[in-house]
Amino acid sequence: MDRELLKIKCRNTSNRPIAAYPITYGVPLKEGALKSAGGLAIRRAGGELVTVQTKPLETYADGSIKWLLLDFELPFDANEQAEVTLGEAATVVPSAAALEVRETADRIQVTAARFTVTFSRQRFSVFQSWTEKGAELMAAGSDVAIEGLDGTRYLASLSKRLDVRLLEKGPQRAVVQVSGRHTAEDGAELFDFRLRYTIRPNEPGVAVAYRFLNREEPETGVKVRGISIVVPTGLGAQTTKLARQMNHGKHWFARLVTIAEDVELTAGKAVNESARVRYGAYAEGKVIIRNFDSLKENLADYPYFLRPGNARTDMTGGLRAMYPYLAMTGGGGSALAWFYDMELNYPKAIRAEGSRLTLDIWPASYGEFLVRRGQSREQSFFLSLSAAARGHE
Repeated sequence: MDRELLKIKCRNTSNRPIAAYPITYGVPLKEGALKSAGGLAIRRAGGELVTVQTKPLETYADGSIKWLLLDFELPFDANEQAEVTLGEAATVVPSAAALEVRETADRIQVTAARFTVTFSRQRFSVFQSWTEKGAELMAAGSDVAIEGLDGTRYLASLSKRLDVRLLEKGPQRAVVQVSGRHTAEDGAELFDFRLRYTIRPNEPGVAVAYRFLNREEPETGVKVRGISIVVPTGLGAQTTKLARQMNHGKHWFARLVTIAEDVELTAGKAVNESARVRYGAYAEGKVIIRNFDSLKENLADYPYFLRPGNARTDMTGGLRAMYPYLAMTGGGGSALAWFYDMELNYPKAIRAEGSRLTLDIWPASYGEFLVRRGQSREQSFFLSLSAAARGHE
């Protein structure tokens, strides 16, 4: 490395190794230290140079870079603490897993190590295509739907104007933005929408941020029944669902569960009224399974104070409490989805029905949702599709 600029300390706080952890990090630089963001690299402790994607965020009066955004990947051992160096390098071997981005008038296509995703510029779909090793993992009909109180459905796929653009393009991170208006079949519109997709070279899926904005009359707001993101997959007519129960057995250890029927995980109101009255907001937002029978619990094995219905037990969701992710596997591959901070941003729901995933931004089962004029809300989720029939691990 020709010249060192600064050092960055990193730590893996998990108990398992990570082959390629993506890092997006902004760093400050001294005035005059760096005029151009080109020709930079990350050097690991052993001397290996790692490709880094850079973007100047702010400059000094003399034109030198004040704040620089970095995107790079590092491997970590379990609980490893590492220190890397950012500096100028004459030659850096490009990463073999760098993103490949293709942009045409009709679509944007991004290829990562495991998959290729395509976004249409003609008609909205959550993904126009998601392929892995030549296998198509998406099915037709993906959409964002808002249901009004009168039953009218406003769909992103019917948006009259669709803006699809590439916000970030580089070897380590690509960001695609899709925006428009939810539109009914009669042409009526309700709320702006925006989806931002973040794709990284070695991640097994895509991070998606969905945002709506109410610019409608009246100022007091509009009431809706539900807001859902629907993702039909090509996994086959029947799938097995994979989830993780948080509390099981007399000692309440977590366990992995395999479920044959459709599954819905929800985060919202307290499990029962007595838990809400006794524990207030602390009893809300817990991620639970909607159909308790799917867990095949034998309540005779539990003492009465651990059974559903006990306020103290149900305060944390009790036996219905689940980890905030849902997966399914079938003849055509597997899929995995979760909301970021699902407990904090309730109400939310994830449903796996056949080979279709639905992420409820506002589940219809939670009643009317009043969105005042000027109000917006953004919620992020992660989606991973694979041609392999993945198991729990």
